[in-house]
Amino acid sequence: IKSNDISAESYFEGSWSVFSGELVDVVVLFKGDAAKVVLSSVHHRTEKKEQLENGFLKYSITTKGLEEIRRWLLGFGEQVEVVAPQELKDSMGEIGLYLTQKYNSNS
Repeated sequence: IKSNDISAESYFEGSWSVFSGELVDVVVLFKGDAAKVVLSSVHHRTEKKEQLENGFLKYSITTKGLEEIRRWLLGFGEQVEVVAPQELKDSMGEIGLYLTQKYNSNS
């Protein structure tokens, strides 16, 4: 690929912000203050938001790569639950396990 065959806009199109990767569908549930924050503005051009009867907010996007959205989601702590994809669920669980082990008051 020649450098003049690609633009920054086309390379990062569909990515969360800076990172790039394969397109992936992401679905998460937000509750409490996190749901209010997510409802307050647009965070991604493909996002879909749906208020559920149980008080949760269902948030769906198609993005390139998972690194940035994972970082964003971690900032919401216990007020977010990843529904899909499994790879993102697994990595969030691994981070949670690491943090639990690292900061367990019994150690």
